[in-house]
Amino acid sequence: MVWKIKIARVFLAAYIGLCGAQVAYADDSQVVQDKLKIIYHFMSHFTSWPTAVPLDADGKVHLCSVGDDDVTKELHFLENASTRALQILVESNVDIEGLTRCDILYIADNSPYSMTAILKHIDANPVLSISAQTGFAEGGGMVELVREQYEQRGVAKRSVRYNVNATAIRKVKLRVKPEAYELAVRVYR
Repeated sequence: MVWKIKIARVFLAAYIGLCGAQVAYADDSQVVQDKLKIIYHFMSHFTSWPTAVPLDADGKVHLCSVGDDDVTKELHFLENASTRALQILVESNVDIEGLTRCDILYIADNSPYSMTAILKHIDANPVLSISAQTGFAEGGGMVELVREQYEQRGVAKRSVRYNVNATAIRKVKLRVKPEAYELAVRVYR
């Protein structure tokens, strides 16, 4: 009987350990989902491209990525979020020469190209650049995804918000709704 209790305790400890791992994973997956929501809102609601520059011959938005991280692995889900008014094409691991065909560019932390090289290459093109790299917006990128930690009713919580570089956005003649600036943690002007 004692050995049954010991085995039950071992299984209970293993179960709690597995649940803890699932909670941590769920937390990380929520961060990825939050980043995807922000990317989608900028694509579908906040941003307008210059009328002189058609998005695609078919009116499709080209969402490109450089590098590989948890967000790039999930970007294809945004294709499924296409509507009649907004058709989304996702292209992964675009080489530096292909960046100017993108309407939106997500740059992963482990991009094979430096942030400076990417921003220089798309300079003067209406490509909305988005990244979670620390200092991205301050360094000339347009939208920097930032993680926030806060406490609510004694429970630690995490969320994702963003910083915006208004100067970089205006430079390429993109129009971003005032609402996006109001929701930003920080706006660089």
